[in-house]
Amino acid sequence: MDAGERFKKELARLKDELDKLMDLRMQTAFVQGAQWWEWHKEAATMWDSDRNLAFEEAQKRTATGTLGKTVEELIAKNENQT
Repeated sequence: MDAGERFKKELARLKDELDKLMDLRMQTAFVQGAQWWEWHKEAATMWDSDRNLAFEEAQKRTATGTLGKTVEELIAKNENQT
């Protein structure tokens, strides 16, 4: 493998690693938003079990590609698929 091929392979690996880190950051932001909502809605902090549920929901949304999308974006995407 020459230097150009090694560079491309390393670049692809780094892009994959960055994508995973960005997904984790978005999931963390989702959980933080849920915690903020819980604080303002109930004037209480979130239980660990509730944080875990929020994180699981964030992971599901990451898998479906809906995490971080607005309702308008999701509606438009759905309309374009039909």
